[in-house]
Amino acid sequence: MWRLAIISEDKNAPTALSGLDFVHFAGHFSPDDDPESIIADETLDALLLITQGLEKVQDSLPRMAEKLPVLLFTDDDRVEQINLALKNGISSYVIRGFDPQRLEPLLKVAITRHRQSMEQHERLRRIESALTERKSIERAKGLIMQRKQCSEDVAYQAMRRLAMSSNRKIADIANDVIRASGRL
Repeated sequence: MWRLAIISEDKNAPTALSGLDFVHFAGHFSPDDDPESIIADETLDALLLITQGLEKVQDSLPRMAEKLPVLLFTDDDRVEQINLALKNGISSYVIRGFDPQRLEPLLKVAITRHRQSMEQHERLRRIESALTERKSIERAKGLIMQRKQCSEDVAYQAMRRLAMSSNRKIADIANDVIRASGRL
């Protein structure tokens, strides 16, 4: 059973979904409510956003979609609104198609898509971090080579020895070298 919160101007939205046995509704919120208080509930599996347009929620979409899968049901079929929603991480954008019986497969897809998106973001973050570390190491090697008039291998081995003897990452040693060179 999935725990969902509904964000909708329509006060009757929870009633339309009350007969579904695969969901538990954690609450019904207005688009004017504080999104942080909604997504603070660690037990939620997804958010259902039922709205005529994105105007009232567009500023909070990225934060909501970062935290949870968001299924958006709307009558707004404007391409710019669809692009805005997808750019901000909406997991599912359903136009004129709010049918409680279709909710279960839509939830499955949205939750899977959100999980995959979060995994991609984490992979990208790790790759960017590794690239930044590599750049720092290369820059520090160049500074050591210039200062000590040594080869690239000697400069790298010096940083490696220092990293091992101080139980630190070589990228941290490289950053120390770069900072120290700025003070010389």
